[in-house]
Amino acid sequence: MAEIQDCVRERETAFEGQFHLVQDWRQRLRGLVCMPMDRNPGATYVVCPTVYARALRDMFWHGGSFIMCTLSADEALATCRRKYEVRGLKDLGAWRKKGRFGDVYVLPKHKDPARWRPIAPAWNSPSKVGAKKVAKALQCMLGNLARGLHFNTYLSEDAIKRLHGWASHLEKGHGVMTASFDIKNMFAELPHAAILESLEWMIRMMEAKGFDRVNVNCRGKKPAMGRQNRNGHFPVKFDCIRKWVRYELEFSYSLAEGELIQQIQGIPMGGHTSPSLACILCVHGEAQFMYELGTLRKRILGLRLMDDVAVFVRFISDDELAFLSEGGDPHDENLVRGFWHDDLQLLLVTRGAGGSSYFTKSASGHVPGVQVSTIDTTGAGDAFVAGLLSQIVEDRSILTDEEKLRSALHFANACGAITTTERGAIPALPDRETVLRMMSKTMVA
Repeated sequence: MAEIQDCVRERETAFEGQFHLVQDWRQRLRGLVCMPMDRNPGATYVVCPTVYARALRDMFWHGGSFIMCTLSADEALATCRRKYEVRGLKDLGAWRKKGRFGDVYVLPKHKDPARWRPIAPAWNSPSKVGAKKVAKALQCMLGNLARGLHFNTYLSEDAIKRLHGWASHLEKGHGVMTASFDIKNMFAELPHAAILESLEWMIRMMEAKGFDRVNVNCRGKKPAMGRQNRNGHFPVKFDCIRKWVRYELEFSYSLAEGELIQQIQGIPMGGHTSPSLACILCVHGEAQFMYELGTLRKRILGLRLMDDVAVFVRFISDDELAFLSEGGDPHDENLVRGFWHDDLQLLLVTRGAGGSSYFTKSASGHVPGVQVSTIDTTGAGDAFVAGLLSQIVEDRSILTDEEKLRSALHFANACGAITTTERGAIPALPDRETVLRMMSKTMVA
């Protein structure tokens, strides 16, 4: 006991000076807003209350995804509970009478403190018991989709493994271009109808395999797709999942500075099912994109960790054509056609500053490059591919409409050209408005 007392006294003496230092700073910062940096909780960010309030309102009140409610929080809770019971959702989990709507807040981003990350906690949601079961069911369904359909990955190790597998099919003379995208804004901007459409698509995929439910794990057991109930598991039928997601989309409430707000578009922020719904939304779009590519999808590898996407494209360029044809003229259309096979939809040859040539089943042609003062060509090919892919994602008829294809290649050529006007790949990447301005100056027939 004496040894313990001595230890405590020594610690009190050692930390006495630090205690007074903390109290001193506490007094200095009184009246200011102190918060941890996003993804860097060891750092404290201090701002004026007016700056914080403006960031909160811009994020939740003026962003277009939320609206102010005339209902009080208690009235909204009563409405939610009534709809919850009428729709039979209490079979998935009882309504928690002590549950409340979460208070939203924002945190400064660690890479750019001038930008803010919105947080809408749902840890005390009245419906969180059922939400956890539905979230597990959605994750299980995602895990049962064919890997080749989508870009979804859960771990960095998984992404590296898939990249190595894809790269093993590279042949001598092949090049690879990459592009990366941050798509988090999409989750807050897409209408609820798009979310329901994506969910319905995934349910149909599971039904085509003969499943009608997910047996969710209880006490550590893994969830599993099923056609009948399994001992030790809770059955979550697809119809229940449909009803649950519709309910969450219709009744997504939070509190902001004490005022009730409702989310009217985008993935419900902060909910237990939110990560799964975001992935399902992406997977649906990725699957449509891969289907449209046909056999060309063998040249594409997409990797996505939540809202960060990387796309890898295998290609053949002028130099590779000359190499593969043993010194042949890469501008010879007959030579290029020799690489064509009936399963292809589009064959491209990039020619640097000279532009790009295209070959389809019914047409071929060349789109001239955009003339600029070149400083550094690093990243030009990546920008070209990113520009072309962005156009194909917006309108997949580009692959069959020559006029649209030429316009898309003009856009891609402009992306690549602008990237060469500055040093470094990332800083030089242009935004859409810059590309369109460049295109307006260099119209292509």
